[in-house]
Amino acid sequence: MPAATIVYGSRYGSTEQYARWVAEDTGARLVELSTLQRSDLESASAIAFLSPILAATLMYRKALKRHADVLATTPFALVTVGLSPCDDPDRDNAISRALPPTLADVDPPVFHLRGAIDYGRLGFVHRMMMRLVDTQARRAVRRNPTDEALTRAHVAGVDQDFVDRATTAPLVGWVRQHSELAP
Repeated sequence: MPAATIVYGSRYGSTEQYARWVAEDTGARLVELSTLQRSDLESASAIAFLSPILAATLMYRKALKRHADVLATTPFALVTVGLSPCDDPDRDNAISRALPPTLADVDPPVFHLRGAIDYGRLGFVHRMMMRLVDTQARRAVRRNPTDEALTRAHVAGVDQDFVDRATTAPLVGWVRQHSELAP
């Protein structure tokens, strides 16, 4: 059986960058979702599935459901990439909504990585989603001006980049632990 497989879907590049770094650091096979074949999953010793989260929505949740039977029987980790802090409860809520019951029962390890946003590159639907998130952040400040609410409102609409290779270390460790290519 070959090494682990890194499966990813990326809209604006952050998730792809993380996937490439993890594959480079572990020797795992890298597969983009648009080219994913069932055999890529069935032949893997472990699978790390990377997906962006935008506006508290796991973007590639349908792929999780489509391949849940294989993911449930192979060591599997879910990796989210988003702007929000890694301890943001909205990420956990997005995962709870996205995981099909067969995967929720498996209780896969979840890794959160911070991404980037370039408002100029967002498509129409994502611009509208982010406008809604930004509006909610500003309203939250008016209702209850906590430090977190002030920070969210302050950065609304501002390009940000939190992508950092060093933050992949726990995921790299998990992949190595579950890979036949581990040093």
